[in-house]
Amino acid sequence: MLKKAAFAIAGLLAFQTSAYAKGHWAVEGTVVTSGVVAVDLVRYEKAYEAGVSFGGKFNNSSSRTSMFSAAVFGGLRYFIAPKTVFVYGISVASLFGRDNGAKINASYSIAPYISVEQYLSEKVLVSVWIDPYQYQYDKKDGVCTSTNRIFNAGGLGVSYLFD
Repeated sequence: MLKKAAFAIAGLLAFQTSAYAKGHWAVEGTVVTSGVVAVDLVRYEKAYEAGVSFGGKFNNSSSRTSMFSAAVFGGLRYFIAPKTVFVYGISVASLFGRDNGAKINASYSIAPYISVEQYLSEKVLVSVWIDPYQYQYDKKDGVCTSTNRIFNAGGLGVSYLFD
């Protein structure tokens, strides 16, 4: 039993030395389940990632929804295969603008996230993530709400990596 555990740990540590484990800056395009489309600037390192995200959600048929979002995120990365990474971290986001005609006076959310990232090549990384829990505070047209959500948000991203 102990030999099997030692072998498994040695194998996983070998993945941590993958050629894909070196640090990169990346530009990432993301689509979030809420309908927000964003562009992110991300720093990927062997053991962590950190980034900023700027995006928006617009309704072209009316001016009732025009939101801008800004977020920061960071997480710990763990290679589970030479080109596959498991990540867990936290994100903090804020919204500005109008949502269904209501002016957003204040808005922020905080959520842990879990993600799986797959290197398609040395320059392209695809990631999918989900927020298992999210706390959100909104003040729209002077009305305040606090919301706790379970498995409510997720997304898909494609990153182009620079050396």
